Amino acid sequence: MRVRTITNLGLLLAALALHACSDPIAPPSKRVLVENERLGLNPAGPMRASERRIALEEREAYTELATKPLELALGATGRVHLETAAALIAPEGVELPAATKVEFHVVWKDAVAGGVLEQVQATDAASAGRTWTPLLVRAADPKDLSVSPRLERRSTVTLRVTASHTLPPGTRVAWAVPAVREYFEAPLSEPLSEAERARPNVLFVSFDSLRADHVGCYGYPRATTPHVDRLATQGVLFEDAISSAPWTLPSYASVFTGLLPGRHCAGLILERQQKFGTDDPCDLKGPAGQSHPLREGIPTLASLLADAGWRTAQFSNNGFLHPTYGVHRGFQRVVSYQYNALEGVELARAWIASQDRPWFCFLHVMDPHMPYAPPAPWDRKFREQGLDAMPGWPPALKDVQKIEGVPDEAFRQAMTDFYDGDIAFADDQVGRLLDELEARGVLKNTIVVFHADHGEELWDHGGFEHGHALHAELLHVPLVVRFDGKLPAGTRVKGRVRVFDLFPTLLELAGMSVPKGIDAESLLPVIRASGELPPRDVTAEFLLYGQHEAKARYVGGEKLIATKRAGNQVFDVVTDPGETRDVAAERAEFVARERAVLDAHRARTLKELPPPPKPLSEKDRERQRADGYGGAGDDEGGATKKPN
Repeated sequence: MRVRTITNLGLLLAALALHACSDPIAPPSKRVLVENERLGLNPAGPMRASERRIALEEREAYTELATKPLELALGATGRVHLETAAALIAPEGVELPAATKVEFHVVWKDAVAGGVLEQVQATDAASAGRTWTPLLVRAADPKDLSVSPRLERRSTVTLRVTASHTLPPGTRVAWAVPAVREYFEAPLSEPLSEAERARPNVLFVSFDSLRADHVGCYGYPRATTPHVDRLATQGVLFEDAISSAPWTLPSYASVFTGLLPGRHCAGLILERQQKFGTDDPCDLKGPAGQSHPLREGIPTLASLLADAGWRTAQFSNNGFLHPTYGVHRGFQRVVSYQYNALEGVELARAWIASQDRPWFCFLHVMDPHMPYAPPAPWDRKFREQGLDAMPGWPPALKDVQKIEGVPDEAFRQAMTDFYDGDIAFADDQVGRLLDELEARGVLKNTIVVFHADHGEELWDHGGFEHGHALHAELLHVPLVVRFDGKLPAGTRVKGRVRVFDLFPTLLELAGMSVPKGIDAESLLPVIRASGELPPRDVTAEFLLYGQHEAKARYVGGEKLIATKRAGNQVFDVVTDPGETRDVAAERAEFVARERAVLDAHRARTLKELPPPPKPLSEKDRERQRADGYGGAGDDEGGATKKPN
């Protein structure tokens, strides 16, 4: 178990803004992360069994010594419905004993006329240090919370913990900032006007490692994505959406900031950037291969929405979305779940159902990522022989990476079949979420995004997985946006766009201003022009694997992939979308011009470098290895054929 606290100045100021000087001032609020020991990301057995487990959860919380109660004074507003959660924070190096039983108490005095409401939740100390214990206090359990009793007088919430044996000295308790339905006063939150409360929700669903050409509405003949296909008929589908990077960290950082990887620096590996365009190989073993986190001080989509009053939450299943790397910035609740889309959807459903103001929910689904091992019956969705009949399947990523060249057709077909089965399972789970929100009328005022961070190579160019190259199967991803009444249903935009253009687009749709100085441009003009505008130029960069950095430029109908001093590939993406014929020898002027653009971009990146990242802890490296990565930037994994 590891706990980290980071002071949150916004909540501290809110705590100090109690409007009555006679009220007690609440203690400063923190970011409190509770992390369970990670058992490996999506191991085949637990994944196929759809086991459900929280690996880590970070919340905004108040912290106090376990020996002291915490009191919060509330005004006479809102409804008699309070939610919080509690966790124990052990002193550094101290293990909390499983034999010690603890009880978390929430006592709500005067929530109802002349009465006291109390909730007690029991657990053991060790469990309380590994996960948050939820608590809910309300006067009744009505089906429709909108008719629950209203608060009629000032009230006091007292939070305390009791234990069967004395807890280790210095043990603290973290209390998630209580949410009182319709309560908008300090210290819990800032008030919202009626206009602000009418703002749209944002549901951002993202599949990891999903290539566009394995999605039904992008022309794939298999029925992998019927629910996404239906969503596309209700919104806008971008036929040629290009990611900024071929792996998770820099891709999501671009989407959430509107900046190119070379500017936000998440996923930057310094030695590789320094040697780009040279023939010098990179020795990326050890600290030199460590990826930078998201640059400090950059506003994110979540932070901008949270500052404007939206509730924000991230439910994800990839170690590079861990708080270590900063992409979580702005999310008030951050949950890393195991093992598959079923748990992610359940967490998102429960959180969305508890919201009483505009919300932003980021649901990340890992299932299409290696290892390909869909649960039954999805393992037989596209092949007669299921996983139960295949001893030793799925192969470990490291074993696939050892294969020299392209494996035999039977192996490739099995990998493709189970990859597609994982996609279909994840689509089915997300369909459940969309159907429920549709039935409840929630989608009427919700911007829905479906997208993938990057694709997956299945030996299209002699390699496997992702992070090692910049070909179409890794950068061309699905992108669908629905917003009832605001975006035209059933629209297909043919022109090329950048996935990170979502950043200003979503802010504009939400009625927010867009930060100046970003690289992204809104997609709304493209949608209004019915795709008739010229294709947008794209820069993609930052490899995770290999001895040489690669960068790509899409301009008009041409694409350059640049690596070493003379490592240039050019493809006519109009006549050759699969990038099978290198025409660099015929396009010398294009190569020279676009390499100059990439060199200038790289020079700016190196000039504006943030401070070097702190060395990864062994815990962080263990998490990466469990997630199937050899280490952030270490020359392990990814391709079975290294790029030139």
